[in-house]
Amino acid sequence: SQSQIRWYLDGNFLAAGQGLKSVKFTATQSNGNNHKIRVTASYKGADLDKVFSILVVNPEAVIDFRAPYKEIKIGDYRASALPYFFNIKNLNELNFSWSLNDKKVFGFAENPEAMDLNLNSQGAPIQTAINIGVIVQNIFSQLELAGKNLGLIVK
Repeated sequence: SQSQIRWYLDGNFLAAGQGLKSVKFTATQSNGNNHKIRVTASYKGADLDKVFSILVVNPEAVIDFRAPYKEIKIGDYRASALPYFFNIKNLNELNFSWSLNDKKVFGFAENPEAMDLNLNSQGAPIQTAINIGVIVQNIFSQLELAGKNLGLIVK
């Protein structure tokens, strides 16, 4: 669109531009509160105005691990942390702390959001419960963090 688009956040001007379809902002409201976004434009001589709310929620972490019925067999596995609702521009702004049965495990420097689990060696536990945990933390805001635990059974 060639229309001049104006964006407002909680009643304050945020940005404007020709055909500006999106904006970014950092949530400043607390959990459970809303930010009000207002978008205005002139289109074919008519003024268009749309207001919507964005609910602010606490950050969450999810462990992506493919295991039907939370059961795994001897083999190699990868757990990946999926962070949601963090005020970040990219994953490099997050610190990932992994644990296995409450003992710290180090991920890969080039892929810290993942942890590999190797159960190929002799003596790997069978018919045993294991717990994979992750804490995800914003490196620029220490209070912005989330954790998740995943219990599995080695069959």
